[in-house]
Formats: sequence, structure tokens, C-alpha cells
Amino acid sequence: MGFSTPSGLGTMWSGTDFLALTGGTLYDWSSKVGVLSISPMVAVKLGPAISLGATINVNYGSFALMQPGGTADLGEATVDLGQYDENMNGWGFGPRSASS
Repeated sequence: MGFSTPSGLGTMWSGTDFLALTGGTLYDWSSKVGVLSISPMVAVKLGPAISLGATINVNYGSFALMQPGGTADLGEATVDLGQYDENMNGWGFGPRSASS
């Protein structure tokens, strides 16, 4: 059984550092990405010089992002779109085989 974290990072910025970019409105600024892999495996020795193995990789990934949504030009007025918040996660599966 194999467990690994091939990717994982994140950061959070102080919204006060970016007030000049947002017209004085305080927003949350953060991001996070992570992947966890689990790999159950099996191997068989077929002879003194040859082995055969296989595994299935089960991966879970997550992503989160918070930042200003920007503005929209409505012709006569520009509207602040407020805080943008996105969260995603998902699973991935895949076989892998090897021989030597």
C-alpha cells in the first residue's frame, strides 16, 4: 500500500495589503491546492529474472480560491462584483503496471 502527497500548497494574504488595488474595499485573498494519492499494489515473481506488478492509483484533489470578483461595466455605471469564492474537489482513478 502506498500513500503520498504529490502536491500541496496554499497561501493567505492580508487584505489590507491590497486596499490600493480594490478601491479601499477589504477582501479575503487566499488559495489552496492539495492532492492525496493512495496506491494499493500487488506483485508476482514469475521467474528468477522476471516480475510482474500492478497498482491502481486513487487520487483526491482539492482547490480553494478567494479574491475580489472585479468590476462589471453596465454602460452608465460600473458595479463592484464583490468577493469571489471558488471551491472544487474531485477523485481520479488510474491503473499502472510494471514488469522487470
